[in-house]
Amino acid sequence: MTTTESSSESAPEPAPESSGALRAPAARSVSVERETGETRVRVTVGVGTGVGTGVGAGVGSGAGAGVGAGVGAGAGTGVGAGVGAGVDDADTLRHGNGEGGEVASSIDTGIPFLDHMLVTLGRYSGLTLTVHARGDLRHHTIEDVAIVVGTAIARALPSTAARYGDRTIPMDDALVHAALDLGGRPYYEGPLPSKLYDHWMRSFADNARATLHLRVIRGRDRHHVVEAAFKALGLAIRDAFVETGAVFSTKGSVREDAH
Repeated sequence: MTTTESSSESAPEPAPESSGALRAPAARSVSVERETGETRVRVTVGVGTGVGTGVGAGVGSGAGAGVGAGVGAGAGTGVGAGVGAGVDDADTLRHGNGEGGEVASSIDTGIPFLDHMLVTLGRYSGLTLTVHARGDLRHHTIEDVAIVVGTAIARALPSTAARYGDRTIPMDDALVHAALDLGGRPYYEGPLPSKLYDHWMRSFADNARATLHLRVIRGRDRHHVVEAAFKALGLAIRDAFVETGAVFSTKGSVREDAH
């Protein structure tokens, strides 16, 4: 298997001066491409743009065109992610970005449940998702979408973002807690009651360089548990992208006492 990756990034706007106020991240965009023998994926994430065009995954004939993501954070106008060509026969959802604006998710991965989860992630995080994904096997498509979305989000995160998100979501019988740190320390702790979507979360966390703890407090219906996990993750991402004007890290400032 051959894997190639490339990325491009627009020049970000200067970070706002610290005033203690939470605000939207400065507008910027990041594109990431990944091609293997099984899938082809390209993602562009726009932060603070409120629009997205897609993430694409395709195999063979070039049928892949894009998964897009956009995040609306706190006082913000949104984070957009996108890729590629137009999407036909896609599941389209329009939803608010939390600031009175509207963003659209158009999803077509060929995997109905993945489509549903990506629409859910878009709604709760403020992401604008345009997705057209194709792969040779279902688990390859699911994994590579997680890898590229995670990578793009890591590269789009402003250095002075809040970094952390912590949300608990009830959905009928299910109650799921997500604790997230987008601070560059990849670690995942689950599990979810689905090997495919537990692996999605692990691949996302590894490539977003995120610490992600998902705790299933209760739940009998596997669909409800997985969907509640995506909702909780989405809200945690929304919180993590909020601009604070300060770097949330003590690296370089902690010294060990001399003996």
